[in-house]
Amino acid sequence: PFWPSSAEPACTPSRVGQRDSKCHFAQHRGPKFNSILARKTGMSDQYDRTLIRLSSTDDEKLEPILAKLLPLIFDELLTVTEAPLRLKIVNVLNHVLTRAKGNTAIKLPVRALAERWFSPKLATSVGAAFFRNLCIIFLDLSVSRLSPPEQIELAMYVLEHFGELQPGADRVVLFLACIPGLANIAAEGRRKEQVPRCLQLISSRPAEDLGLVAFFRAATDFLLIPCGSTEAPSVGGMASASWAHWKARLKSKSAADMIALKTSVLKWLGSLWGDP
Repeated sequence: PFWPSSAEPACTPSRVGQRDSKCHFAQHRGPKFNSILARKTGMSDQYDRTLIRLSSTDDEKLEPILAKLLPLIFDELLTVTEAPLRLKIVNVLNHVLTRAKGNTAIKLPVRALAERWFSPKLATSVGAAFFRNLCIIFLDLSVSRLSPPEQIELAMYVLEHFGELQPGADRVVLFLACIPGLANIAAEGRRKEQVPRCLQLISSRPAEDLGLVAFFRAATDFLLIPCGSTEAPSVGGMASASWAHWKARLKSKSAADMIALKTSVLKWLGSLWGDP
C-alpha cells in the first residue's frame, strides 16, 4: 500500500547461506504461523522502506506523496496490534510531522484524515487512542494551511456527517476543526454562494435529525465557555462530562484565540438567518 518494492521472502536462506533462526522455528509451527510471521516481517520491512524513501524525498515533492500515504498509514494505525509495528508507524508519522512543522508550505490531506474519524472501525479498534492522539496533532497543524474553499468543504463534510461521530470528544475535535470553514462560509464574497449551500443541507434533514441537533448543540456549548476560563473546573449550563471534553482541547487557547473562534461561529450562525 506504500512504495512498491520487491521484498525478500520472510523465510528464505540468508545471503550468507545460513538458515534464519526465526524461519527454522516457524517451519515447526505450521503454515498459518508461517503466514502470520511473513506478513509481520513484510510490513515491518515496508515501514522501514517508507521511512527511508520519505527521508530522501525533497519537500517540494512531498505533498502528493503524503496525500496518498497518510490516509493509509492512519488506516494501519487502526488495525495494527503489534507494538513493534505500531512503533514503526509512529516513527513514520513523527518524520512527517517534523518535516511539515519545518515547512509551512507542505499541505497535508486534512479531509482524508478527518473522514477516518467517521469510520465505524474507530469505535472498535484497539488502536483508537493512538489514532486520536496522533491525528489531532495533524489536524491542529494542517487545517490552517488549507485554502478557504478547502476549509469550507471540510466544514460542510463535518456538518453533513456529524451524527456519525462518536458522542463526546470526537465531536469536539471535529467541530473545532471546522470552525475556519464556518467563518469562510459567512465571509464577504463567499456567503452569497456558500450560505445557500449550507441552508440547503440543513433544510434537507428533518428538524429532529440527530446529527444536526448534535452540531448545533456543540455550537451552543462552545459559545457558553468563557473566553478567559478554558481551565475552569466547570462551566455553567454545561454537563461536567461535556466540559471535560472541551477543556482537553481548549486548555492551550488564549482569551484572544477564544474570541476569534467564537466570532467565527457567531458570524456563521448569523449568516444563516441574514440576507446572503
